Amino acid sequence: MKKTMKLASSVFMTLLLLLSFATGAFADRTLIIPDLPKQPYRYGVGAYEGVVAHSTATPEAPAINIQKYESHTWRNAFVHYAVDWDETIQIADTKYIAYGGGPAANKRFVHVELCETADYTKFKRSYDKYVKLLAKILRDRGLSV
Repeated sequence: MKKTMKLASSVFMTLLLLLSFATGAFADRTLIIPDLPKQPYRYGVGAYEGVVAHSTATPEAPAINIQKYESHTWRNAFVHYAVDWDETIQIADTKYIAYGGGPAANKRFVHVELCETADYTKFKRSYDKYVKLLAKILRDRGLSV
């Protein structure tokens, strides 16, 4: 009986984790900035090697503010995703580089911004979504988490 309960519990937890990754890790909205450059990564289109986990340094600014700001300043800097307490917004196609971390990092990595907040509840929601998105991006390329 103990083995059956342990097995059932393990199967349930595995399914719960898989479903949370499958349903919660995608962007809630895709607001790709028009006219972004279509530069491939150093090993080709879609061949990113990892993720750079950024933090906005703009307290209480939601993801939509990041997307709107970067839609005007993308020639200098932009990321692939912005994650806040309410939503995840995809800003750029992960098949191509973003200008998020300098020339060496841009050629290799997907860039994801975590929107900052001083509110613990909002931070926890944001951070949970952020970590799941980072894991999904890595898994999509068969990279270890």
